[in-house]
Amino acid sequence: MRDFLYREKTGFRNLDDKRLEEARERNLKAVPGQQAVRLPIEERLERITALFEGMAVLDGGAKQALHYTDVTPPLVILAVTKGGNHVFGYVIGADNRGLPEIRLEALRESLHIYQDEILSDVYMGWKRGYLDDARNVLEEVSDSMPKPIRIGHPREAFAEFIAALRKNPSWLE
Repeated sequence: MRDFLYREKTGFRNLDDKRLEEARERNLKAVPGQQAVRLPIEERLERITALFEGMAVLDGGAKQALHYTDVTPPLVILAVTKGGNHVFGYVIGADNRGLPEIRLEALRESLHIYQDEILSDVYMGWKRGYLDDARNVLEEVSDSMPKPIRIGHPREAFAEFIAALRKNPSWLE
C-alpha cells in the first residue's frame, strides 16, 4: 500500500484524526481526488528496501538452539507490479502427496496476462536443495517466459531486487 487513507469507509481508514494531523504536520503529499496522503518517494524507497534487506538476513526463531530450524524462506518470488493483486498466487501449489510444486503453466500465464502490470523483472530466490528438479526445469524454460526471470539464492534475489528498486524509483509513483 502506498497511500494512507482517511475516508470514512469500513476497512479503508488507515489514519485516525491524530495520525492525520501528524501527517499534515509532516507535510505529506495529498493524493489528488482521494482522501489520502502519501509519503515522499525517498521515504517509501527507504522503508521498502529496509524491509527486503531484513528479509534477506532473516534468522532465528523460537527454540532455534533446540531444533536448529532454518526460518529463512527457501523460495521467494519478487516483482514490482502496478496494482495490489497477487499475480503469483497460483504459481506454487501442492502435488498429490501434499508436497509443494511449481506450476510452470500458471507462472507462464501470469507473466503473459499481467506483463503490462509487472514493471520489473521477476526475481526468484531459490535455495539449492529445495525442489531442485523443479528449479532445474524452470532454469531450462525461463528464457521462453513472457518476462525475464532471474533465479538465484534468496539473498541474491533480494539484493538484485533492492538494486533494481533503487535504480527505478519511478516504479513507486
